[in-house]
Amino acid sequence: MFYNFARSIIAFCLLVINGRYTVQNRDKVIPAPFVLVSPHTSWLEILYLGVTIKPIKIHFMAKEELFHNKLFGKVLRGLKAFPVNRTNPGPSALKVPVKLLKDGNVLGIFPSGTRKNTHNQLKRGAVTIAKMAKVPIVPAYYDGPQNVKDWFKRHKVTIRYGEPIYMDDAKTKEALEEKSLLLVAAFEKLRLEVEASKKQK
Repeated sequence: MFYNFARSIIAFCLLVINGRYTVQNRDKVIPAPFVLVSPHTSWLEILYLGVTIKPIKIHFMAKEELFHNKLFGKVLRGLKAFPVNRTNPGPSALKVPVKLLKDGNVLGIFPSGTRKNTHNQLKRGAVTIAKMAKVPIVPAYYDGPQNVKDWFKRHKVTIRYGEPIYMDDAKTKEALEEKSLLLVAAFEKLRLEVEASKKQK
C-alpha cells in the first residue's frame, strides 16, 4: 500500500520537476523473480527505475547507516529497502537477498563507482546472488542528471533495459566470471545504444 502510494507521488514529482522521460526496451523486463542491476551514478536513477518498472516492486540494498534515523528507516523499509553493512558484511548480506528472490521478489543492486571498477563490484554482488538464488539478471542503464541542480534544469532522462542474463549454466568459477563479463558488456552496450538514440533525435 505504502509502496504504491509513494511510487505514485515520486512519479508525479519526477514529471513536474524534470518533465517527461524516455523508457526503452521495457518489454525486456521479465516476470519476477530476477535481479535488476544498474551502475549507480546518482540516487535519481533508483527513483526512475522504481517508477519505470511498475507494477513490479524493487527490494533494494541500502547502507546500514541510513536506517539509524528511526523515521527515515521506517520510510526506507516501506519502500522495500533493507540494511546491509558494507564495511563488515555478514551472512545476511547474501542470506536476505537470496531469500527475497526465492520468495518470488525482484532484488535491485546498484554497484557504485566508475565503469573501470564496476566489474569487481558485480563479481562480489549481483552475479553471486543471482547464481545462489537461481534467477536471471536484468541489466538497466540510466542516462540523465547526476545531481539536483541538473535535475531542476530539466535535463533529458533515459532508462534503457537490456536482455536478461540467465544463470542456469553458471556452475563453475569460470562460468561465473563469464557472467560478470557479460553483465559489464551489457552495460556498455546499453550506454552506446542510448547515445545512438540521442543522436537520432
